[in-house]
Amino acid sequence: MNFKLSAVEKRIVIGTIFCISFITANIITIKLINLEFIHLMIPAGILIYPLVFVLTSVMTEAYGERVAQRTLIMGIFANLFFLLMVMLVAYLPPPSGYIGDEHLRFVFGAAPRFFVAGIAGYFSGNLVNARLTSILVARSGGSDSSLKNLFAISIGILVDIIVFIGVSYIGIIPIATIAYMVFNYWIINVVWVIIAKPLVSWTLKWAKS
Repeated sequence: MNFKLSAVEKRIVIGTIFCISFITANIITIKLINLEFIHLMIPAGILIYPLVFVLTSVMTEAYGERVAQRTLIMGIFANLFFLLMVMLVAYLPPPSGYIGDEHLRFVFGAAPRFFVAGIAGYFSGNLVNARLTSILVARSGGSDSSLKNLFAISIGILVDIIVFIGVSYIGIIPIATIAYMVFNYWIINVVWVIIAKPLVSWTLKWAKS
């Protein structure tokens, strides 16, 4: 049996993982993780969200900026569909004795606010990531892509975090606190991407093969 995938099938696989990662990040981001050693609470979505940027960079370099942009839009619609369905389920009347509604509404009640902030950051950050990757690939003539990818992903993540935290918290917490959150979230995301570098290189090689 031959399990070798065609170029189109590989694009579908990467695009599917991209959408799943984005939706998963938005689900778990309601949970806050307490990093007491740096006096910071971070959304749990940070555990997987950098993968969205990694895959955007891989798609841009392997298949071109246009494919990456289309996948971004597909991710937005997939997330919107998920949001509408879970909100509908959370607020439909339950049978008597059912006690799960309170928990569902707690988790998904904040979903619209996070969705708006997340989409604004996601779209702007990933567009910057895709644009930078495309420019750097064109100028480098196909040389080693490790530093190019890391630079593009890091800048894209920074834009995303600034927009996301700005939309979510501006006017609610002090600007100095927002700046502190942005810096720490960015460092954590970049460290995540650096640790995942072997996976990024393997995925890019697989996508191009």
